[in-house]
Amino acid sequence: MMKSMKYESSKVPYSSHYIRLTRLCMAVIIFIGISISIFILFNVPKENLAQLAEKNQDPIFHLLLDRESQFEFFWDVHYETETVLMEIHSHVKPDDWLAVGFSDYGKIENADFCVFWVDEKGKTFFFDGWTNQKAILHVDKLQNCHLTNTSYFNNMRTLLWKRKFDTCEVDDYVIQEGTTHVVYAMGEGPLTSIEGIKLTQNKHGFQRTQLLKNKIPIPPLPEDVKTITLVNDKIRVPAIETTYWWSIHKIPPLSNKHHIVQYEAVIEPGNEGLVHHIILYHCEIPVTQQLNNYSGFGSSKLKMYYETCIRMLAGWNLGSSVSPFRYPKEAGAAIGGSNFSQYVKLEIHYNNEQLKNDLIDSSGIRLYYTSQLRPYDVGVLELGLEYTAKMGIPPLENEFILQGHCIPECTEKGIPPPGIVVFASQLHTHMTGIRVTTRHIRNGIEMALLNRDDHYSPHFQEIRILKAPIHVLPGDGLITSCTYNTSGRAQITMTGYSTTDEMCMNFIHYYPKVELEKCQSSIEISALENYFNFMKEFENQPTSNKKDVIANYHSINWNSQRSHMLRDFYAAAPLAMYCNQSNGQNDLDQLSESQQPFFHVPLDHGGKLELFWDVYYDTDTVVMEIHSQMRPDDWLAVGFSDYGEIENADLCVFWVDRKGKSHFMDTWTDEKSILHVDKHQNCHLAKMTYFDDVRILVWRREFDTCENDDYIIEEGTTHILYAMGEGPLPDIEGIKLNEKEHGFQRTQLLKNINPVPLLPKDAKTLTFLNDKVHVPASKTTYWCSLHKMPLLPNKHHIVQFEAVIQPGNEALVHHIELFHCEIPATQNMDDYNAACTHEYRPPHYETCRKVLVAWAMGAGPITYPKEAGAPIGGGNFSQFVMLEVHYVNPELKNDWVDSSGIQIHYTSQLRQYDAGILELGLDDTPKMAIPPLQNEFKLSGHCIPECTEKAIPATGIVVFASHLHTHSTGIRVTTRHIRNGIEMALLNGDDHYSDHFQENRILKTPTLVLPGDGLITSCTYNSLGRPNITVCGLSKTDEMCVNFIHYYPKIDLEVCKSSIDTKVLENFFRFMNKHENQPTSIENDVITNYRSINWNPQRILMLSDLYGRALLATHCNQSNGDSFPGYWRNMPQVKVLKRLPELPRECPINN
Repeated sequence: MMKSMKYESSKVPYSSHYIRLTRLCMAVIIFIGISISIFILFNVPKENLAQLAEKNQDPIFHLLLDRESQFEFFWDVHYETETVLMEIHSHVKPDDWLAVGFSDYGKIENADFCVFWVDEKGKTFFFDGWTNQKAILHVDKLQNCHLTNTSYFNNMRTLLWKRKFDTCEVDDYVIQEGTTHVVYAMGEGPLTSIEGIKLTQNKHGFQRTQLLKNKIPIPPLPEDVKTITLVNDKIRVPAIETTYWWSIHKIPPLSNKHHIVQYEAVIEPGNEGLVHHIILYHCEIPVTQQLNNYSGFGSSKLKMYYETCIRMLAGWNLGSSVSPFRYPKEAGAAIGGSNFSQYVKLEIHYNNEQLKNDLIDSSGIRLYYTSQLRPYDVGVLELGLEYTAKMGIPPLENEFILQGHCIPECTEKGIPPPGIVVFASQLHTHMTGIRVTTRHIRNGIEMALLNRDDHYSPHFQEIRILKAPIHVLPGDGLITSCTYNTSGRAQITMTGYSTTDEMCMNFIHYYPKVELEKCQSSIEISALENYFNFMKEFENQPTSNKKDVIANYHSINWNSQRSHMLRDFYAAAPLAMYCNQSNGQNDLDQLSESQQPFFHVPLDHGGKLELFWDVYYDTDTVVMEIHSQMRPDDWLAVGFSDYGEIENADLCVFWVDRKGKSHFMDTWTDEKSILHVDKHQNCHLAKMTYFDDVRILVWRREFDTCENDDYIIEEGTTHILYAMGEGPLPDIEGIKLNEKEHGFQRTQLLKNINPVPLLPKDAKTLTFLNDKVHVPASKTTYWCSLHKMPLLPNKHHIVQFEAVIQPGNEALVHHIELFHCEIPATQNMDDYNAACTHEYRPPHYETCRKVLVAWAMGAGPITYPKEAGAPIGGGNFSQFVMLEVHYVNPELKNDWVDSSGIQIHYTSQLRQYDAGILELGLDDTPKMAIPPLQNEFKLSGHCIPECTEKAIPATGIVVFASHLHTHSTGIRVTTRHIRNGIEMALLNGDDHYSDHFQENRILKTPTLVLPGDGLITSCTYNSLGRPNITVCGLSKTDEMCVNFIHYYPKIDLEVCKSSIDTKVLENFFRFMNKHENQPTSIENDVITNYRSINWNPQRILMLSDLYGRALLATHCNQSNGDSFPGYWRNMPQVKVLKRLPELPRECPINN
């Protein structure tokens, strides 16, 4: 038995002190080793992604995030670990913070970020963060941003980090196949914390790309490969945001067929953020035909190039791989041969968001081709929906799906037994598309998806090489589904060619090329006819087989139930198939070539200046033309300001220097009306001539140039300024415009250019004119004259009206209204022909208040929708009308004689609906008031849901026109549309309203108002010129806030307005007396009480707050003046639970 050994302490070979010392030494050695490793890790220069990209090892991808090249984004994809390695190069200060991440569609709200920041002690942090719906940044509880390297050198912050495709965290973005919206934000540091930063208040933006790029090895090029480089020749890129530039090129003659095996973009250094995409088209013309050289703007009006140069040879998009696009080694795109034209069209999309005018570009595309033919030619097959207008997307839908089928019966006929190999795909919709997929079905079993993009954007369409080629066999089916968001559209969107229509397509690239070129579907027309019959019979909709398809779709009152029915119908209906060979017609997106109307307004009152203009909503541009009687060296300025002031204005100025050289410049005036040249020039002169003492200038201007000193052209009233003087000049800088001849004119610049229905063949005309009126020598005159219409025993419909202006008096006549006199049909009225404000005007003329038609300067003919007309005539209809003409005579001339008036066109062919007029806004009562000396004070009138629920039928009413109205202190008017607490699109608004320019405006998009909807009409007033309070009422010195909306079908509701409840107002006056020592009393009338208050800022704020939350006295009146049954006192204001988000300006963030 062994015994344990015992040692005395003095005999131990290694004492405990020695062991402790040894362990301490080992720990020191390990610490030193780790320290040296860390030092080496962070101080020895390492290759970053950008350096690896330059070495052309594994594909490293690159993208500019902003237009100033301040942010460069590199990344690599590791599919084996489902990780993205990302690197950012940012030109920032060392303490600045930077956030880079992702969101669904580029929004800074509800985004997922990795954030670098520095605290006040100089310590750096890298956090996983997310933003809420208000763009406020929060730190994520779980951190999934893994920083691997950071450096700062030569004013550049470099960050290298990795991120899993799917972190499995709720607040983190899942990186998927398809389009990724990479978002960024930055700001100055150091910071105490990043928690709570509001990113919308800092520089931010986004860029689209395909983050999960294809990393399949690229086949080598053949040894005999040759290149063709097709580039623009030092193009001066226009200083506009978007330009499509076309140039015609001729490739070398190739007598035998060759194969394109690769192509790549050739981007001029420094222009990487300017060139958005490049497409090369082959011109399908006879080989003997010649094309003229062309280099300029792309346009559908250039028919030779637009209609023949249509076969896409190559395409590149911003964000595409830095590697060239290379075809599979088995196939190439065929060029050359005896019947192959040498002509190609190069299309380059320039994105010049900063509107620079000094950009020169010679970018283009390079083709690599070979005479060593590959086994297969590449083909392109169109899948999806055929673009005829037989299918539609209902309005106000967050998501609505349409599907196009390539049916097995077509692939059975069109694809040979070996099948085809799909290696690339380009998805395509128009502006409302948000998601696209193509499913692959074989014998009823779904295979792997052919392509998918859950965050699709029409602004980023590229040909994408599939990671795994798809083998499609004869008898396979292919279903292309597109999801659309029409929440911003009030009318149904049809499938079709126009950019305002929609498409759903997938261009698949495959080999070997077969004869099948189109495999698409639409709805069978007979099924569609049955659907319209059903809507008429069971849903009481005005559909008819006598109407065309578009008219039937537009006649349906779309609600959620009918939208759901349409979705179910599309899913079950039989299809019309398009299984076309390559000799079939080429169907392409086409722009309408119909002429748009030109508009005209005189600018001055002497007839020397006339402005013509046209509006292009597709490019958000106005083209303006001025005709000015002036000497050849005189200068002229034309532009805009908020309310016609020459101070703080935005002007385009033509002038001639002393050497005779002409200039056209973008300028602005300061608060002293001194002229300054703008740093950024946004007045784009297109034409300049001088003939017969008239200077003609034609120029274009974007609605929003994104420059701080430039005026934003908006909906509603525009005040157009002019100033002029003698030349030549040494310079225009410093001219004081209020010392020169100047003036302004009001008009609606952004006119409605929707197609106008034709007049019926039996239309008759009534003309109501003044009879040689001697216009008084005063600035403003309202002239009234009584007229009698012919007897119309039966009801007729007014379908159009327009002004009749005496030649030469275009600047004198400001607006015209025709009022119907609401008296018994048997009652007569005495003649009246005098100023409307004349003291001897008979009182009974107050019955002539119902507006029949109204016109304002700059307006053309007003045509009612083809579904409706304004009723006149019939047994109880009085024949008397009052013509009111507003004359503006600022020069106080005493020799004006005028016989202007208005003309109406009416028909006995009654339309489907009577048009009605409904008054919205504030009641004409002194219970509401505007305190004195206010720059801005807002009042709101409510049409409450309880009223529309009683008065509007279940199918609703369609509002097609609106006439806003205040008296002389009104400066802004809007009518908001609320449904179930959610704010819909604005019904009408005018941010530069003037009571001197009130017109009935046809809405660009009709608005459907349903029972239970609320309508809030708000008016903003400027009372700086008034020392006393202004109450609401009928007098010209009182105020009003009204919107006369024109709608159909006519219902019995005529007034839906409100004011503050009387008891609430009495309590306010009691409070003023008790707590503010004001001499108010419930014994006094309302006007006396208001005027007895000494209005200081605190009391004005109290009144505004009261109006914003008080209970209402509402008016829900029938056309006979009686209220609808119900209790209309002490009613709550219209609740707004979710406000309409403000549309962001599409501008570079640094602007």
